[in-house]
Amino acid sequence: MASLNKICKRLGNQDVINNLSLDLSTYSITSLVGLSGCGKSTLLRIVAGLLPLDSGSVDINDTSQSVVFQDPRLLPWLTVEENLSLALPFRDAQKKKRISDALHKVRLDGIEHQFPRELSGGMAQRVAIARALMRDAKLLLMDEPFAALDVNTRSELQKMLVKLIKENQLNCLFVTHDLREAKLISDQLAVMQGGKIVTTFIKKPSGYPENMVPEVQKYFEMR
Repeated sequence: MASLNKICKRLGNQDVINNLSLDLSTYSITSLVGLSGCGKSTLLRIVAGLLPLDSGSVDINDTSQSVVFQDPRLLPWLTVEENLSLALPFRDAQKKKRISDALHKVRLDGIEHQFPRELSGGMAQRVAIARALMRDAKLLLMDEPFAALDVNTRSELQKMLVKLIKENQLNCLFVTHDLREAKLISDQLAVMQGGKIVTTFIKKPSGYPENMVPEVQKYFEMR
């Protein structure tokens, strides 16, 4: 169970999150879209426990979570294996196998001994996703993870993410400013404006409603 209930957050004299509620457990991937400054990343940080809320609740029970940012945040002086080992308990006897399994899931077999400088941007981000999976997280929190990648790499990782989420029965809160990306990967799309969820759309077997894109674009055009 993962849900956000009447969350409020004030920074300085501004209400950045205002009485926001959202169900994250019913849907595999919930995309959060909206203009810059609407509160998307702030909300993700609250869910991750990186920022305290003022009121309301983040109800995730015993659901473990992990965050993937736009920057993979790999330590440059460590190999891929050494970077990933930091996500595991010090005495984990299965450490090498778990690292190998995680890299296999993101289709990066055999790169354990490479350094971050030897990886492309897409490969580095896959390592970051592998690190998140190694923590046995059931809820992935992703903040514009593919925004800095080229179109082809971005498309490849979007498809990989959807497959990983479904195969591992995870939930994901995915922050993006790209409506096309949100429409492609998610089965719930929530639009934020002024710290609130102003509308949500649910993907059916036939896809999202035909009126979704023009309806969402109205909020992107509002300044």
